[in-house]
Amino acid sequence: MTAFADWAFCAYCGTRLTPPAGDLKPACPACGWFRATYAQPVVLVLAHNDEGQVLFARRDAWPAGAWALIAGFIEAGETAEAAALRELAEEAQVVGRDPRVRRTLVRDDLLLVCVEVAFAGRPSAASDVDAVLLSAPDPNLVPEGWEARTFVEEYARGRSAIPSGAAPSDPSSPNARTKVARAERSSAIPRPRRGGRTSPTMETLPRHLKALVEETWRQSGRPHWDKERTVRAAEDADDAYSSQRMNPTPAFRTYRQSGDRANVNRWVLGCHFEWLNPR
Repeated sequence: MTAFADWAFCAYCGTRLTPPAGDLKPACPACGWFRATYAQPVVLVLAHNDEGQVLFARRDAWPAGAWALIAGFIEAGETAEAAALRELAEEAQVVGRDPRVRRTLVRDDLLLVCVEVAFAGRPSAASDVDAVLLSAPDPNLVPEGWEARTFVEEYARGRSAIPSGAAPSDPSSPNARTKVARAERSSAIPRPRRGGRTSPTMETLPRHLKALVEETWRQSGRPHWDKERTVRAAEDADDAYSSQRMNPTPAFRTYRQSGDRANVNRWVLGCHFEWLNPR
């Protein structure tokens, strides 16, 4: 992105702008005005299972044999960690845990926040991707020049630093029991009450509101839900999280609390629920 090519004159006084010296901001020599550049935040998700296999995704429009990582825009009011868990659930239908920001990368006007996430279960392609692949962390699966390749390379180097003869952890040790308990909590699905509404007193909930809505829909017999019924289910799910002092989707709760029904509806439609957006 070259801001100088887009803006030739000052927006305040009309003076011709001078070319930027070493940055992307053309400055006005008369009044000092400059055009700020705005980077859009995108989360780049390196999801791996307990065996160290990395979840790759691809789209049919990409070059043959090209794979990349789960990615998506970070929503207003959402952290990079929360966005990583949401994108993983939306695009691969698995529940992530322990998200950690590893680094940032830049591509044109995008700021890529690289988040490492652990997950368990069998992924399957959902919204925005056409195929998923569980593989060893092989950077060669990602084309040269794609930012995901840098993230995979760094993860592969970190894995190679682990001694090959290291013994697996004792499953009876306190640390191992803690990890098992954490995985069980993250994958537990609450049972809905009669009528499909989620009980607000469940002690274990999925890590993302969308996953809870989808599970409620499946346990209700996969009925035909219109937008209004889906919004009610999302609000019931948010109430269930609120009762447990959890807030996995702060933007959605803020819209509800402020009475912003337009953005409540927009958020639900943006989840690409399969019964609202059949392929």
